[in-house]
Amino acid sequence: MSGNRRFQGFLLVFLFSLLLCLRFHAAWPNGRLVAEEGTIFFRKAWESSWSDALFYSYGGYLNLVTNAGTLLAERCLPLTFAPWLTMLIGLAFQICAPVLLVSAKDDWLRPLWVRAIGVALLLVAPESAEVSLHTLHSQYHLALCCGIILGLRTGRSGQEIFRCILLGLAPLSGPGGVIMAPLFGLRLLFDRSRARLAECLTISICSVIQVVFFFQPFSERTFGFFFQDYVFALFTRYVLWPFFSFGPQVHDLSLYLQDISSHRHVVVVYDVLILLLFTAILVPVSLSIYRNPRARPAGWFFLGGGVHALVAMYGALGGAATVISLGAGERYCFVAQSLFALAILVLVATARQPRRRFGTFILALLLVCGSRHFLKSRAEIVTGPDWRAEVSEWNRNHAHEIRVWRQGWTMKLSPP
Repeated sequence: MSGNRRFQGFLLVFLFSLLLCLRFHAAWPNGRLVAEEGTIFFRKAWESSWSDALFYSYGGYLNLVTNAGTLLAERCLPLTFAPWLTMLIGLAFQICAPVLLVSAKDDWLRPLWVRAIGVALLLVAPESAEVSLHTLHSQYHLALCCGIILGLRTGRSGQEIFRCILLGLAPLSGPGGVIMAPLFGLRLLFDRSRARLAECLTISICSVIQVVFFFQPFSERTFGFFFQDYVFALFTRYVLWPFFSFGPQVHDLSLYLQDISSHRHVVVVYDVLILLLFTAILVPVSLSIYRNPRARPAGWFFLGGGVHALVAMYGALGGAATVISLGAGERYCFVAQSLFALAILVLVATARQPRRRFGTFILALLLVCGSRHFLKSRAEIVTGPDWRAEVSEWNRNHAHEIRVWRQGWTMKLSPP
């Protein structure tokens, strides 16, 4: 990689980090542990041995990044400063996806404008606020990295070591990486290279470790399949929200569709219309990818995003029905939304006129809607209570339950 391109990549990642931190400008002064990151994982680190905390399985799986991040924060820093370390760890994992993009040598990524838009799409993914700047949902950024690696050409030895580290951590930190493992076996069948073999073995072995030793039933997960839930959820979260979220009417429509689906009608006219829309989108896109070898990375991004979207909805707390309504379960949609956006970028970057003009319009819609979500993040998501004040109160009274996030999330710690 030339020095000029290295500088460009560094600048893009720096701007990504800066804007992300500015989005959470109210959280940095206060510090925060998000939801179970504090109430479950940090408390486990506080009360248990390091080995019990590091290999603790919660929610039905091992989340190694959260276990290790909260353990480091508890053991290496005074309680007063613990959340800032977990926020920094969350930031480190969140910039891995843009680092993969700017460091790749794929032909479609050569123009600076393509790399810049790619990083921007990752920054303004419509439902990225819930998964930002904490360790609890770093698993989703690792799953996104898996999807990106799946679509990129293999790199040099240093790049491949970095990629294999991510591919190993992803399945050990959540189901998202496990979901992606079979796709790397499929990619290996196409490429048949040593680098792909190493990637496939890494993610597969770590997935087996997760499934065999840590997967377990979790009472709050209701695994079930109702076709209409999936149709409506895919429509609201991957069509309406990324492209048409200019007013409250879109949110009202998602609530209306959720109400229809709750009555469990077998077939309604909306199913047919949405399926026709999906067909009208997928057929020309598939033909475009098939006819243009340069656009093949888009196929891998679409495949990775689609598989993650479907399986994530299946394993969502409350099932796919809860994902229909906009604003609920953002974490289940973030990976697929990001990969679909990158797939569209590939199609635009490799297309000829007039298709490129139409694709540019689609990209502009993504960026405009995404920027709107970026600037209008819900206050309870991007901020937190005053951590220092909470710890001071706990030091005075150990019966005090420390508020770690928005209303209702408190952590009770035993005296030191």
